[in-house]
Amino acid sequence: MKLRPEEITAVLKSQIRDYEAEVDVQEVGTVLQVGDGIARIHGLENAVASEMLELPTGLWGWSSTSRKITWAPCSWARIP
Repeated sequence: MKLRPEEITAVLKSQIRDYEAEVDVQEVGTVLQVGDGIARIHGLENAVASEMLELPTGLWGWSSTSRKITWAPCSWARIP
């Protein structure tokens, strides 16, 4: 088997040209306190009032914060 540089170059150029990167951006916070259906979360810098937030467990929360703070009080429910 003889290597042909032009063929290798063509394949590499084709793979580079057709490359599509997938980016998955997530903002991660830390649950500091939970009680009476309300969680206080630190680290959600971009959370806004009335935003739906999802936990890895499948729970969804409604952010009730009305200012840009890192404590986001949320009411949680499991949405089928």
